[in-house]
Amino acid sequence: MLVVGAVALLIFVVVAIAALLALDLQRTEHRHWLDALKTWQQLIGSVLGFLGAAGVLVLSTAISQETDRVKAANSAHAIGLGLAYEVQAIGVGLKAAQAVGQYDLTLANPGEKCVGYAETLQDVMVTNTPVYAAVLPRMVDFGDANLHDFVTFYALYTNLLRSLPSVIAKDCPDTEHAGDWLAFMVGQVEHIMDYYASIADTYGIANAQTGVPQDASSSAPVSSSASSSSP
Repeated sequence: MLVVGAVALLIFVVVAIAALLALDLQRTEHRHWLDALKTWQQLIGSVLGFLGAAGVLVLSTAISQETDRVKAANSAHAIGLGLAYEVQAIGVGLKAAQAVGQYDLTLANPGEKCVGYAETLQDVMVTNTPVYAAVLPRMVDFGDANLHDFVTFYALYTNLLRSLPSVIAKDCPDTEHAGDWLAFMVGQVEHIMDYYASIADTYGIANAQTGVPQDASSSAPVSSSASSSSP
């Protein structure tokens, strides 16, 4: 916007000087137009000097703005790529939990798997996210393109991880609603993986299906062993 305004001002000054010079030629008797230029010599010299300085200012401002834009874009991409690699590492456990949960929900009494599934999540979900913790104070450099997917991914992930102790201790033992809590946890994992898929598309990490068994039932032994401690 500053560059556009400066260019517009330069054009206005040139047009104004040309108009005044043309008016002077019409109102004043000169034998030749060079005589009029001699009369305006000092003013024209000053204007040309102003235009030169203004042109340098506009050019340097444009270069500076473009440099800042490229630097900000590179910084945002580097931050996003680092976060994407951390998300990829987190996704290894989430993919396993997703497959297990999809299988458990097909059982006749899925509520029996509630405790086991919650404990499986505790085993596969990492508690430390050092890259995100380091980036969070630098939201100005984060870039708008990164905010939605990454912030939502980590928020959903953290909330699910935080809820697991309460789900295991209070919610899953409630046999009447255990199936609902299992469905809730599986749904949260699915929701998180939707954001994983979006991040994978943007940054080229392993997609949401890489490493996931084609037959979800092959994950049943994992869930069964994890649920051995369930009441």
